[in-house]
Amino acid sequence: MIPTLPHSPNPQWSLHRPKRLASSRFHRFLEVELRATRERVSLADLSASGKITVEGQQAGERIQSALHVDAPSLKINAGLDTGSFGVYRLRKDLFFIHTAPAHEDSLLESLENNHLSQRSSPADLVTITDITHGRAEIGIFGPSSPTILSRLCGLDFHDSHLSNLTAKQSSVAKTTQIITRHDYAGIRAYGLIGDRSFGVYLWETAMKAGQDLGVTAIGMKALGALNR
Repeated sequence: MIPTLPHSPNPQWSLHRPKRLASSRFHRFLEVELRATRERVSLADLSASGKITVEGQQAGERIQSALHVDAPSLKINAGLDTGSFGVYRLRKDLFFIHTAPAHEDSLLESLENNHLSQRSSPADLVTITDITHGRAEIGIFGPSSPTILSRLCGLDFHDSHLSNLTAKQSSVAKTTQIITRHDYAGIRAYGLIGDRSFGVYLWETAMKAGQDLGVTAIGMKALGALNR
């Protein structure tokens, strides 16, 4: 699991501090996180997000039939956002589905029920895999996020090469990752999805790579506040 980093290197609040003071402290840190995300760069642990892969020659058609989205028309590395989940085409025969925490179960049920109802030949075999718990996800937000990524990965992160709603598989800090671009609340945003065993290593490496940029660890409260 990616570590939860303290807001302060030397937190001194007692559990018996007045609630008014604790609330004031919380809001100060929230403002720091929001400012860092909007003006510089921030990292968030998004490992709880739902993650599914669908693989096979008919994978796009199966997603279309089960989830009612036009997956077959997606070009390789392109994605779409339905408002409740995203679909990205990583290869001709491989799709990645990303959704909010705990929402993957309903998508899996739809995909699997549709899979069972289809009469198919061996050539039509589609493999549906829930990778939620086996993969860590690090969100990188803010205008300086491409700078951090370019220090860890050989891809070109210019908009002309990795625009909003695209995804690629690549090496990041010598680990294999799915890299998604899905801007959030008008802010440039990327996701790094890879083996959970490398989560802490990649988090620490990204924090170190962005130290001179003022990278800040943020929580879900800050992400929610950005979208208000």
